[in-house]
Amino acid sequence: MGHDAPCLPNPLGDIMEDIRRMWSTSEPLFVELVPEQRGCFIVNGVRGFMMKSDMELLDLFTRMLPNGATVVEVGSFEGLSTLVMARSAHINGINVKIHAVDPFLGNIEHQKDDAVIRGELYDNFKANVAASGLASMIIPRRMPSVAAAATFKDASVDMIYVDGDHTLQGCFADLTAWVRVLKPGGVFLGHDFLHRDGVALAVDKFMSETGDRWCVTMLNSHPMGGNMYVIHPKGEFLKKIYGV
Repeated sequence: MGHDAPCLPNPLGDIMEDIRRMWSTSEPLFVELVPEQRGCFIVNGVRGFMMKSDMELLDLFTRMLPNGATVVEVGSFEGLSTLVMARSAHINGINVKIHAVDPFLGNIEHQKDDAVIRGELYDNFKANVAASGLASMIIPRRMPSVAAAATFKDASVDMIYVDGDHTLQGCFADLTAWVRVLKPGGVFLGHDFLHRDGVALAVDKFMSETGDRWCVTMLNSHPMGGNMYVIHPKGEFLKKIYGV
């Protein structure tokens, strides 16, 4: 007669849980490079495509939000950028709601990723958020970006961070869908403005089709950053950062 194998503890799993709980503290972030994936890092146990200066910029803009702010993130992957913003709000005493918009199917460039192949992105995202201690700030919206934008009222969002579809058509659709919901004076950030890549072309098209109202400012670049950018009305960005 056979016997069930004993249920042994998983020390690695316990360690990872402890690391992910550090998101709700002000302890320095624990960052590891994933050598086999270009531009991929594991930060406090959460995998994503953000560099140090990207996280610093998200932290900076989150700290500038008013209490009770609404934030939309377009493209969440396994929750790294989501948790960077939630952590910043938490340790600075700012009450925010972060809507994490993503169908969790992976972008074109991620289709060979093991988690994407196994259909585990959303489960990984939920596990990371739950372990972080910051779940009360985060609202997963598992749906396409443009469909999610249609559920928001005009001028209802304080900060939008676009890092979803990186194709020309997809990114342009995101920008045009979400700009409608941005509050006057709100922050409209994006990631991966690569030289003449789909995102750069999408931003160029957005600028050309919205007339003279908007400007784009690059915030960082490779090799130290992930080519983050901010779209803003002419003259407003310097006022927000420098008070001039």
